[in-house]
Parts: sequence; structure tokens; C-alpha cells
Amino acid sequence: PPKQEVVYLAVRKIPPFVKKDFSQIEEIYYCGSFYRWKGIEVAFYALTKVPELRLKLVGGGEKRRVEELRELAQRLSIIDRIEFLGFKPPEEVFSLLKKEAKLTLIPNARSVHNFFSFPIKMLEYMATSNIVIAADTPVIKEVIKNGENGFLFTTGEAESLAEVLKKVLSLPPEE
Repeated sequence: PPKQEVVYLAVRKIPPFVKKDFSQIEEIYYCGSFYRWKGIEVAFYALTKVPELRLKLVGGGEKRRVEELRELAQRLSIIDRIEFLGFKPPEEVFSLLKKEAKLTLIPNARSVHNFFSFPIKMLEYMATSNIVIAADTPVIKEVIKNGENGFLFTTGEAESLAEVLKKVLSLPPEE
């Protein structure tokens, strides 16, 4: 028989369910790289319409790309509501998602990359008991059922993301 191996994707072990208090959500987390196709700009534009929310960015990219994002945040007058946390080791990201995060984001832009790749980070978001808000790419829609186990917005549309953010922030905590 062929040799069998366990291949870990995102979560090496499934943590126990963590009951979180969703009565007050003030920040949303994005974890990953800052490539253009990741759609971080969409999140920035949406943030201009949701002033009660801060965005924490875990990860990064080349220095020039980080500076572009900082400049955009400055132009949009949201720089004071965005925190660039930089790269973190996987264990630290997992701990942050488990202990601090409540609301998480996959803001993917319209790109061929997003229609054929699966965002492993989504599994980490879910495994750490967070609310997931994600772009409605075909691959993501295979896992996230809007309003059931996460929330979807129209890929690449900041207005759609802003509306979903407002909806989630207005939900009673038990939902």
C-alpha cells in the first residue's frame, strides 16, 4: 500500500471552541500578505464608511507595498485607525486570532488568483471562533454560507464590504 502522511494546512490541531463576547467589536483583523490581489485597498475604502471600526493588519510584503498602503490610508484619512503589526510567527498569529480577534477579513480583489486558490487563513479564522467576512469568490462560497457561518460581500466592492460590516456590527451578540 502507498505510504500515508498527514499534511497540515493551516491549523496543526483544532483548538477547543472559545466562547467570545461579541457584544462590542471595535476592530477587524486581516492576516496575510499584502499583494494587490489580496484586496487590502477594498478594506481601506470600506473603512471610510465604518468609522467605529479599526483595522489590524498582520503580515506584510515588500517595503514599497507597505508604504503604498500607508500613503493610501493617509489620503483616505484613516491612518489613525489602521495598525500595521508586521510579520508574526504562525504560533503568535494563531494566539492573536484566538485571544484578541473577534472579526476577521478576507478582502480579496477581483483576480485570477482568487478564483482558483483557497485562502487557508479562512480555516484559521474559523478554527479560532471568529466571525469571518470574505469576498464572494467561487472558492470561498464553497465554505462560507452567507449569514450562517460567515458573511460575504461582493468581490472588489468597498461599498458592499461596508454594508456587510455595518450589518455585522449591528447584530445582537448571540447571533
